[in-house]
Amino acid sequence: APNVTSAYQKFAFRAHRVEQPEFVGKRAAELEVIRPDGRMFVERLRRGERILSVEPDLRIERGDIVCLYGRSELVLEYGPRIGAEIHDPELLDFPVEIARVIVTNRAITQRSFGELVSWPPTRGVGVRKVTRGGQDIPVSPATVLDRGDVIELVGPQPTVARAAREIGQIEMPTANTNLM
Repeated sequence: APNVTSAYQKFAFRAHRVEQPEFVGKRAAELEVIRPDGRMFVERLRRGERILSVEPDLRIERGDIVCLYGRSELVLEYGPRIGAEIHDPELLDFPVEIARVIVTNRAITQRSFGELVSWPPTRGVGVRKVTRGGQDIPVSPATVLDRGDVIELVGPQPTVARAAREIGQIEMPTANTNLM
């Protein structure tokens, strides 16, 4: 039905206060999770009154509130290990984009998602689905990309734009038809 979607979301954004000593002084990249079955990133951070964009080398301090983003099950598993979940609408209020990208970069074709999971241009980006020849194909670590595949990416707007430039070409929606 039009305008109806599933309540289940593959990806989640949550805010957690850094409370556990094992995470204090770590680089943001050390809080991130990269596994074959999914990834979780530190996307933004509140330090006092300031909201900071996060680079992988940023050091985490006690009391920072981190915006975790990634596969829902990973955010739910790892977030509480870092500290309590916090209601922080300002930290979580930023543009998220869904973009359909046509794979044209030969450097990533014939490589699996398992091989590409730590490819730097895709840091902070999730894959919602892959379409090949008009048919959805399973997204798994074993999925191998072909030229012309269409990947549906989701993530913070600038991150998706960066990844899309490296992967290929954004498929632009159009209202035009080829009917006469």
